Amino acid sequence: MQIIGGKYKKKKLRSPKGKEVRPTSSRLRETIFNLCQGNVEGADFLDLFAGSGAIGLEALSRGAAHVIFIEKSRGVSKIIKDNIDALKESETTQVIIGDALHALEKFAKSKKRFDIIFADPPYGLGLGEEIAKLIDLGDLLKKNGTLYIEDEESTPDLEPHFVHLVLYDSRKIGRAWLKTYKKR
Repeated sequence: MQIIGGKYKKKKLRSPKGKEVRPTSSRLRETIFNLCQGNVEGADFLDLFAGSGAIGLEALSRGAAHVIFIEKSRGVSKIIKDNIDALKESETTQVIIGDALHALEKFAKSKKRFDIIFADPPYGLGLGEEIAKLIDLGDLLKKNGTLYIEDEESTPDLEPHFVHLVLYDSRKIGRAWLKTYKKR
């Protein structure tokens, strides 16, 4: 796996072995960054269920100011840290080992806000919908902020139930669905 754009383009990244992590395809990463290219520069970026950290590191490569990675597995978090060290980006990153849903609740309590949030929860657990609800209830996006959720299936349209988010785009890329929400 490698970074596909920005100042670290073509830099190789370590990736966890086995089925513990399902890396986001380069096609889907390219789509995400085509959609948010005008908003990444200087952004506070949150990478939920970070895996190897490829999405957050791609954001750094393209000019994000700061990235927080949330990953539950200690072993996988070590790979994120190794990738960060290889790019010499420890000053602009934070790796939190823990549950993504719990982290969202903590961010809400501390009034932490992000310009861009990317969530790639494990498939088949219905977590995409739960994440969108927590981000909306916690008002975790800054003005003009964007939430991207990669999920296995297209979840029902939750927009009428949201206070702060509006569904902006939904598209199938390979076997994944990418939903884009913007802050109202």
